[in-house]
Amino acid sequence: TEGGSELGLCRPFLLMPRRPRSLLLALPCSLLAASLGRAKTRVFSVRGGSVGASSAMSAARQVQTTTDNDEALGRILSAVRALGLSPEVEQVQSYYWWKEQVQCNAESRISFASTLPLEEVVAAISSVHNYETPMIISESDAESPYWKGVIPGGTAAMAAELTEARLVACAQLKLVDAQQTSLSVKTVARAKALVESRLSHPVHWKPIVGNQVYLDWIAAETSLTAS
Repeated sequence: TEGGSELGLCRPFLLMPRRPRSLLLALPCSLLAASLGRAKTRVFSVRGGSVGASSAMSAARQVQTTTDNDEALGRILSAVRALGLSPEVEQVQSYYWWKEQVQCNAESRISFASTLPLEEVVAAISSVHNYETPMIISESDAESPYWKGVIPGGTAAMAAELTEARLVACAQLKLVDAQQTSLSVKTVARAKALVESRLSHPVHWKPIVGNQVYLDWIAAETSLTAS
């Protein structure tokens, strides 16, 4: 497939075509950019990997994962609901660096609030996920080496620029309504200032924890030498 790999990271890596979920998400990256406006760590053993940082949550935290496949989406939703949780689904365009260029693909992003230990949630989702290295992350109140930044009004051009500069490992663009967009990026703590230096928009940062293989991927895909 286009930009394919054996790994399923922030982006879809399946050997099957995907149905466009909307006209917007079916656009090529170049057209999408135009249409949206140019312009220490404690480790727990978990099936399929481990969870970085303390996973016990006294208050509800937002958990997110993504997939590119409708069948896998159904399995993930069923697994989350079996835990007594209420997932919501939204469509995003995911940007990542692969084969020496920026790639972008449509994904479904599943979000839900949870007070369960994160390793329990990771185990349930990992057992039915179609990615070898899925994104399963949770916001945290504690400091973390890994961060999610939300950029209201962020554009496809911003997503491509930050990804190409290797300042973020993954950027996900969501159409909020007919005129509003929101960009979510995943990066490491030391890259936050560099991300902000590239943008005229404010960035709302939240520390994240998650499955360790995905956090390791964030670290590997983020360059601190970009200028």
